[in-house]
Amino acid sequence: FDYSSRARCMDCVKLLHGGGPNAAGTLTSANRSSVTAAVDAAANGAGGKPALVMPVGDALMEPFWPQGLGSNRGFHTAMNAVFASLWVRDCSFEDGVAEARFAYRMILMTAFARHDLLPYESWTVDPMSRFVKELMGLARDRIRKHGAEEDELPSRIAMLPMTQFG
Repeated sequence: FDYSSRARCMDCVKLLHGGGPNAAGTLTSANRSSVTAAVDAAANGAGGKPALVMPVGDALMEPFWPQGLGSNRGFHTAMNAVFASLWVRDCSFEDGVAEARFAYRMILMTAFARHDLLPYESWTVDPMSRFVKELMGLARDRIRKHGAEEDELPSRIAMLPMTQFG
């Protein structure tokens, strides 16, 4: 992970793959093409089973103490990592990586104000249960503007109805 930009990881998720009986594992950026290649290689016996590496809390983002964001970011990034791991187990590595990247985008866009979050009684590890739909629309719009839909926009978020915010 590269911590050279504002004490923040440049990638919220990486893929540990390679392994196997004789080779050491390698850590690469987890985009859709590299994840698909690693999963295919493991299925063909060319390497060990891939694993996601997702730093959480202060390891992922610098805390901003005046706003008290450290504990909020730590709590939410840990829940996001659990959700992405569950998504990998239940769906696919590619979809789990997209979920992790979208959740990271949501964390970057929020100040954790009351209008950004749903009531905590309804929270689960799914980011959709924690963040308001308008914020998800803004994140979806920003991802589309950067042309990163393939790697950062989960299909379940892409299919949400459009709002005035995106």
